[in-house]
Amino acid sequence: MENLHGKCVVLGVTGGIAAYKMANVASGLRKAGADVHVIMTENATQFITPLTFETLTNNRCVVDTFARDFKYEVTHISLAKAADLIMIAPATANVIAKMAHGIADDMLTTVVLAAKCKKLVAPAMNTAMLENPITQDNLATLKKYGFGCIFILPDGRIYTEYGNGDNPDSLKQRNVSGEMLGAMYAVRFALNSGFTVIEIRYDYEGIEKWVTGAWKSKNDLTKKYAQTMLGWGQKIQIRFTKVPAHSKVKYNELADETAKLGVANGNGIPKVKSLSDFEAADGMEA
Repeated sequence: MENLHGKCVVLGVTGGIAAYKMANVASGLRKAGADVHVIMTENATQFITPLTFETLTNNRCVVDTFARDFKYEVTHISLAKAADLIMIAPATANVIAKMAHGIADDMLTTVVLAAKCKKLVAPAMNTAMLENPITQDNLATLKKYGFGCIFILPDGRIYTEYGNGDNPDSLKQRNVSGEMLGAMYAVRFALNSGFTVIEIRYDYEGIEKWVTGAWKSKNDLTKKYAQTMLGWGQKIQIRFTKVPAHSKVKYNELADETAKLGVANGNGIPKVKSLSDFEAADGMEA
């Protein structure tokens, strides 16, 4: 196992018979230098106890989303921000379905939904369940990243667009890739429509900070994003506005829902439209 010194790994353990084997995984991650935090589903505790993981990792094992014996910090957000990697093993058909459709009804699925880091999913279930077309569709969904754009025009008109991608390199940062794709699509739309200024409202800091240089781009994906946005910034003024994530901000929530549609119903990355394309679809004069 590679050296993981200084890395935070969240190990998600779900209710499959292989759950008991995850003690060895947690131990191995610790020996490799990782700071390991284990999140268990309620069903997983039927196969192995939280105390086992707490002894192995020297960190509190989280099960209940609403546990009261914790430091005053929003646990799912703090873990989602801290994680360099989330590993879900074993991943049951139930949890895979939840992740594929953005359902967050326990601590594990909530952290997964909030996190922007790379995620590894290790399916473990009866062969017939694994081969079921529904499970295969859900796994295929997890191999896509979606984006959703809400275009709010100066006159108050609103248009939406969504799509998805499956580039293997981009999938390593699935959530982040969708956010970057959405930001770039929005700028292209503004350029095609003849706007001179665009305001991008985002909830993930990298969307702005990779462009401004406040964050160093550490891989080819974020470097390409930053370079592309800086290039377009020579043609159009790009303004960034941070909005809080998962805080019921109307259009941010709508963008999240639209991105989910992109994953489920999108057909790749659509051709970048202009305002006249939307107006024509509405039966308006361009």
